[in-house]
Amino acid sequence: MTALFALSRSANRSLSALSICALLHLMPLSLAAAQSPAPLPAKPDSAEAGGRRVSARSGLFSFGALALGAIAVSQFDEPVARWARSPSVHDNRSLRGASRGFRTIGDPGALMLTAGLYGVGRLSRKPSLADAGLHGTEAVIVSGAASGLIKLVAGRARPNLLTDGGPVEFPEGTDEFRPLRGIRQYTSFPSGHTTVAFAAASSLASELHRANPSAARVLGPLLYGSAAAVGFSRIRDNQHWASDVVAGAVIGTVVGRSMVAYGHRRSRPWMARWLLPASITPTGRELTLRWSPWPR
Repeated sequence: MTALFALSRSANRSLSALSICALLHLMPLSLAAAQSPAPLPAKPDSAEAGGRRVSARSGLFSFGALALGAIAVSQFDEPVARWARSPSVHDNRSLRGASRGFRTIGDPGALMLTAGLYGVGRLSRKPSLADAGLHGTEAVIVSGAASGLIKLVAGRARPNLLTDGGPVEFPEGTDEFRPLRGIRQYTSFPSGHTTVAFAAASSLASELHRANPSAARVLGPLLYGSAAAVGFSRIRDNQHWASDVVAGAVIGTVVGRSMVAYGHRRSRPWMARWLLPASITPTGRELTLRWSPWPR
C-alpha cells in the first residue's frame, strides 16, 4: 500500500489536478448541505433566469482559471519554498512581523471580521451590513470545513516537515502525500488560513459590488490584497507550498461568491434562520441581547 502512494513528481501534479477537479464536483454538494431547502419562485422572469445562467458560467470560468493556475504554480513549489527559506526573506524582521500579523488576519481574523460586521449591523439596525456579515460568516465556516476535508483526503506533507528546520534539500521533493491520512504535519493541501481569508474577502467584495459598485472598485482590491498577504505569510513561514495557497484561494473565492449568490437568491438561508431572530438593543450603558431558540 505504501508503494502505491510513493508518487513521482509528475504523478503528484496529476493528483493535484484530480483533487481540484474533485472539488468542482463536491462544492455544489457542500453548498447544498449548507443551505436548507427553500422553494424558488415558480416562474422566474427571463431576465432573472438569464442572470443566473451568466453568473453560473462566470463562476465556473473563474474556478477553471484558478484551478489551472494552481496546477501551473505546482511546477514552482520547490523554487518558491527555497526562496521563502532564504535569509533575505526568512530572517527579515519586518517580514516576520508582517507575516505574524497577516496570519492572525486569516485565522481567527476572518471569522471575527464577518461575525463582527453582523453584530454591528444588528446593533445599528442596518440590515444590509448584517446581511453582509451573515453571508461572510457562512462563507468562512463552509470554506473552512471544505478545506479541512480536503486536507484529510490529500494528506500532503508540509514544507517544514521535509526541511525539519535545517538546510532546504527537500529529499522527497514536493511530492510526499499520505492520502486519507491527513493529520498533524500532513495537512498542507490546501492552506486553511488562505481559504478562509479569501472566503471573507470574496463574500464581502461581492456584497459591496451589489450595494455600492464605486466603493467595491476601491475596497475590493484591498480585501483581496489582504487575503493574498495571508497566503504569502503561510509560504514565508514554511507552512505551505505555493500551490497550497493558490488552491486555498480557489476554494475561498468560489465559496465566498457562491454563498452570497445563494443568500440573495433564497429568502432565508440556513444560518439566517438562527441568527436573524436575534436583536441587540442598547439599554443605558448595557446591551440587551434577545434571541428565540426556535428558528422562524
